[in-house]
Amino acid sequence: MSFREKIAWAAFITTLLAWGSYFAVVITRAANGGTHDPMLFYLFLAATIGQAVMMTAVTTLIAILTPSEANAPRDERDRSIGRRANGAAYLAVLLAIVAVIVAMHVGLHGTNVIFALVGVFILGEAVRFGTQAIGYRIGG
Repeated sequence: MSFREKIAWAAFITTLLAWGSYFAVVITRAANGGTHDPMLFYLFLAATIGQAVMMTAVTTLIAILTPSEANAPRDERDRSIGRRANGAAYLAVLLAIVAVIVAMHVGLHGTNVIFALVGVFILGEAVRFGTQAIGYRIGG
C-alpha cells in the first residue's frame, strides 16, 4: 500500500469516526427536539480537534515508517485519482445541497439547517477521501 493510499484510508476512517459520532448525537438530539443545546458546539470542536489529532498522529507514524514515499512527488496516477475523487465529492455535495433545499421546503428550519449544511460539507470530504482510497485500491 502506497503512502498516499494509507493517508487516504486514514482520512476516510478518521472522518467517519469523528464526524459519524458527532452526527449520531446531533441526529438523536434533533429527533428529540433539542438541537439548541450549546453542548453541540463543544462537541463540534471536539470532533474537529479529534480528527486533526488522529490524522496528525497517523500521518506522522506513516511518514516515519516510509520516509522515502512521504517525500515523493505526486505522479500522474495520484493526480488522476485526486481529480476523480474531487468530481465524486462535488456531485455528492450538489445532490446533498438539493436535498437540504427540498427539506427546507417541507419543514427543516432553524439550527437544523446549519447542522444539515455542516453535514453536506463532511459528506463531501468523506466521499472525496473514500473515493481516493478506493481509487488507489482498485488501481486508479
